[in-house]
Amino acid sequence: MKKIVAFIIVLFPLVLAAITVIPAGPVSGTWTLDKSPYFVTGEIYVESTAMLEIEAGVEVMFTGWHKFIVYGSLMALGEPELWIRFTVANQHFRWHGIRFMETTVPSVLDHCIIEFGHTIMDPTPNLDNCGGGILCYNTNDQLSIKNSIIRYNQAWFGGGIHIRNSSPVIDNCKIIDNIAEIGGGIDVLEAGNPQIINSRIASNEGSHGGGIAMNDCYPLLKFNTIINNSSSYVGGGLYMHTVADFMLERNIIAFNSSQNGGGIYLNNSNGLFKHNTISYNEAVKTGGALYLVKASPAFNSDLLYYNQASLLGHQACLATEDSDPTFEYCNVQGGKEAFSGTGSGANYSGLYAHCIEGNPRFTNVMEEDFTITWHNYPYPDYSRSACIDAGCPGLIPEPDGTCCDIGAFCYFQKLDVPENLASWVGSQSYFVAGWEQAFGSLGYLLDVARDETFIDLIYNGHKIIEDTLFPVILPEPMDICYFRVRSYNTALISANSSIHIVFLNPASEDEHLSENIKIYSSRNGIHVNISQNIDVTGDLWVYDMRGQLLVQERIFPGLNNINYDGPDQVLIVKVLMNKTTYQQKIFLH
Repeated sequence: MKKIVAFIIVLFPLVLAAITVIPAGPVSGTWTLDKSPYFVTGEIYVESTAMLEIEAGVEVMFTGWHKFIVYGSLMALGEPELWIRFTVANQHFRWHGIRFMETTVPSVLDHCIIEFGHTIMDPTPNLDNCGGGILCYNTNDQLSIKNSIIRYNQAWFGGGIHIRNSSPVIDNCKIIDNIAEIGGGIDVLEAGNPQIINSRIASNEGSHGGGIAMNDCYPLLKFNTIINNSSSYVGGGLYMHTVADFMLERNIIAFNSSQNGGGIYLNNSNGLFKHNTISYNEAVKTGGALYLVKASPAFNSDLLYYNQASLLGHQACLATEDSDPTFEYCNVQGGKEAFSGTGSGANYSGLYAHCIEGNPRFTNVMEEDFTITWHNYPYPDYSRSACIDAGCPGLIPEPDGTCCDIGAFCYFQKLDVPENLASWVGSQSYFVAGWEQAFGSLGYLLDVARDETFIDLIYNGHKIIEDTLFPVILPEPMDICYFRVRSYNTALISANSSIHIVFLNPASEDEHLSENIKIYSSRNGIHVNISQNIDVTGDLWVYDMRGQLLVQERIFPGLNNINYDGPDQVLIVKVLMNKTTYQQKIFLH
């Protein structure tokens, strides 16, 4: 009776809204936004031959400790402004997570939020204590989790996600604030090849692997941020046991903590680290960055700096004699002489070559910005990070053509000017400015002016971080304005781009002009015939349908022949004469 009353209380604020109650049993078909939220009142499952599609914006609320089991296909395709949420109907409830079980057909979670899942909390081997938010069991490579948030979940194995004998792709996700005994954020077990890419694993807790725990698998971790995780025993950021042929490339592993191996704990595990930044991790005992037991991984162009241990081995503890990691072209604070443990000193026989110990000069670690700097570029002074051009020369060069840098980020010693400016007009007071991404840029500076000399400025160096599209709001309605862009990074600002003209009044209000100008095309190009009655010169621009400028010429009264032999078949021709604009779409023969 109490459960029924509680459920009524939960539903009462929504009595006037559309809701759908899902009882225990099989589910399939489509859950639509107009029938959301969906209240799940018992264990539900997608049969092996069935598919359930969930539309963007749908909320799925569990009224008790119920499982959502997927034997078939689940397509939950949210959107950036319309997330799909799997949650509880009341904060006092918990549910038993999404459980992909031996599926042989694809499933996708895109722009989903999975929160407040909770499993049985005991150490007995049992799938019911695995995967607080998501369980992936015997699914091969059929599951893709992308652009999603997995948070506030709890389990014995894998607070956020547990992966067993499966190879899912986890791409651009946030796995945050989850708790587990093994693998606070993610736990991987038994011969899978998961790919964890471009994701943030943060503020998770565990005893073995605060962020990620892995055992008997072959993982790829690339472009991730593993940060602020904690472990009460080993592996604050990452714990690996019997993991072979792993690859960790360009990850940030920082501000994690544990008793041993604040950043990483490896036991009987070997693989390759390449271009990772391992910094500001802390061990209560030993191995601030690394704690190795019977492990001899290879490090190439990695950065180990500013890690701390209360006892010994701020950067690395080689706990056993048979731990002989290889370090080539790395930046290791204190060098190999600072290694601790039985395998250090005279017992260390690993290759340690071409390594440095210089200041990496991070941009701003308090803002989690671990890019390296050279404030007085190109002058080779104290402001230059020791990591610049110090990486392995045998690796692929950095995008700027220089030798590899050490760590997860390269420092661009080249900065291009933005090109291919374009605009999309919304009204006489609004347009969207666009351009192609400039090589080496971290952001852009936008100028918008009323005149082509950029004396009468509307926007003056407006900073735009990373994006190459920007909505421009004008202070008053206008017929025409101008914009240009510069790119910048931590040390450089490029020259101005070319000037792009924005016609905010695409059709002329001057009937006299439209009557006295004829635009047509032939095999020889574009022809603009201006009546001799108009005694002024003008300007002509030809754009493709994407807004890219193809031709710009001065035009005069009489017949103007414009050469164009490009591939585009539909073009926009704009003419400006006597401060009046005229626009026409033409079709090439």
